[in-house]
Amino acid sequence: MKLKRAWKGIAAALGVGMLVSAMGACGAGSADGSKTTLTFLSWNNEQVMRPYIDQFEQQNPGIKVDFSYSPPTPEYIQTLQTRLVGNQAPDVFIITSENKADLIKNGYVRDLTNEPFMRNISQANKDFVSHEGKVYGMSVSSWASGIVYNKDLLAKAGAKEVPDTWDGFLQLCKKLKAAGVTPFLETIADGPSRIPDAFMGSQFDRDKVDVTSLIDRRPQRPGNDQREAAAAWMKLYDQGLVTRDTVGISGDDMKTQFINGQVAMICTGPWDLPSISQAGLKYGMAPMPLMEKGMVNYAQGSPSPAYAIYS
Repeated sequence: MKLKRAWKGIAAALGVGMLVSAMGACGAGSADGSKTTLTFLSWNNEQVMRPYIDQFEQQNPGIKVDFSYSPPTPEYIQTLQTRLVGNQAPDVFIITSENKADLIKNGYVRDLTNEPFMRNISQANKDFVSHEGKVYGMSVSSWASGIVYNKDLLAKAGAKEVPDTWDGFLQLCKKLKAAGVTPFLETIADGPSRIPDAFMGSQFDRDKVDVTSLIDRRPQRPGNDQREAAAAWMKLYDQGLVTRDTVGISGDDMKTQFINGQVAMICTGPWDLPSISQAGLKYGMAPMPLMEKGMVNYAQGSPSPAYAIYS
């Protein structure tokens, strides 16, 4: 799958790019020949990152990577913040939408604008972690969310794949529920549902809204702009296809239930695919269903979280 390959590229770039750069920032080793320790806080677990860390340490025998993990997103940001203010800052860590303003404003991240490894990074990815013309992280790809599904569980409802329309998706959920299978699960504890965001993209395209005008040129109508997309999404809950008790479920809990075969479909992105692949499930990943037939398909996405160096 393309998203899976994209994530491997991110991790590989981390190994050969950001860790090398952080090594330069921290020093190449002590005079007595002992190893330099490089601290790295990731929101991808050690199972995902260990192969790249091992390869990096083999190529740089004078450096040992001290790896630590905290799950995304609120818990990771809190863990990082605690370490920063407690004078235990990691050398390399993640900067992204939710924490970039704070990290840049408080001077926690190094200016990477003129670093050699930034030369081939696309301008869109640089802009994602830029402020006043300076770039503060290395984002090497972009991501898009979608519906990840268990092929064996869908087969119980006579389906081979996820329908391409929202009405079809809801019908599939009903069939799965009738077959005794929990149809769908999403996480709202880690942030708003990704489905209405996808619907909004299609809606803006249909209404010929220039999305570049949303911040400062098009008057916003909080609540009203999202009403149509939110109403379509809420059919999942209004029709009893997803229990409202899941409102507090974390992304890790959602992924675990999917890996354990407890739910047929989840809404996620490429960060969860390595763990799902390693579990040996027969799974697929489908685009977000269209809110209405004939619309242009969109998905919630963004330039990927970037790797930053402590300043």
